[in-house]
Amino acid sequence: MSREKYVDPKISSPPFKETIKSKSALKREMVDLQKIGLDLVELPAKKLLKVELPDDLRESIELAKKIKSREGKRRQIQHIGKIMRSVDVDKILIELKFFDQENLQYNLQKMNIEKKVMRLISCGDKAIDEILIEFPQIDRKRLRQLTRQMKKETLDAKREIARKKIFTYLMELDSY
Repeated sequence: MSREKYVDPKISSPPFKETIKSKSALKREMVDLQKIGLDLVELPAKKLLKVELPDDLRESIELAKKIKSREGKRRQIQHIGKIMRSVDVDKILIELKFFDQENLQYNLQKMNIEKKVMRLISCGDKAIDEILIEFPQIDRKRLRQLTRQMKKETLDAKREIARKKIFTYLMELDSY
């Protein structure tokens, strides 16, 4: 006859379930934190100042920017990941996503202006009229002058300079 041990259900099942993460899950989290840290290291200084970070994390990021050695930079990124374990990463992710969105909008604006410049090259006055509808504050005379100057140039380098002037002029107007 086998003897079974009596297990009291009240004692054996704890009221809450402890979740113990596997070593692999912890490593994946660390790699994710290191990727976020690398994104922070690659941010321009002006944008990095806008992100709310603890002082030790900010110093580690600045140090990582200065390190030229590949292996040294890798170790510093690991250190940044370790520091980020104690930081609220969600706030940082929100700000990084905002910067990405801002960059995407800027790129879309540039593409839109580039299309207008190409239309000016191909259609001339007709395209100027369309741009005047979109930007009533534009100086028609200046835009026509820039367009004619670009069409008149025979050298590719000078033509590109004139095209950039039109592009810059339209970008300034679009940012208002």
